[in-house]
Amino acid sequence: MLMRYSKVLPDGTYVAPKHAKLGYGTMVFVRSVMIRDQAMQLAAAATIAIRYSAVRRQGELKPENGEVQILDYQTQQYRLLPQLAKALVFLFAASEVRDLYMEVSLGNPRDKGRP
Repeated sequence: MLMRYSKVLPDGTYVAPKHAKLGYGTMVFVRSVMIRDQAMQLAAAATIAIRYSAVRRQGELKPENGEVQILDYQTQQYRLLPQLAKALVFLFAASEVRDLYMEVSLGNPRDKGRP
């Protein structure tokens, strides 16, 4: 619990936070960190697969032209590039949620008119 908003007294009594939604903010922050970590793992896997596909050669599309890169096949692009895009979207979303959490926790949200 880290005892920032709620406490456990030496006698074992739990003291809840003054405002019930204080624990929610920490949960949002932790989830943004989890999403960022998963996005980094997905980005690493996609990068490895794309680099391998760029180096590996297989099959001849036209006789006498030699083997082509696996990445030149459209089906390979359809499988790999969306994974890289997803990783970037998740990374940007996690960063945005983390930044918003930091602003709110410091007391200076971007839009003062927000409810």
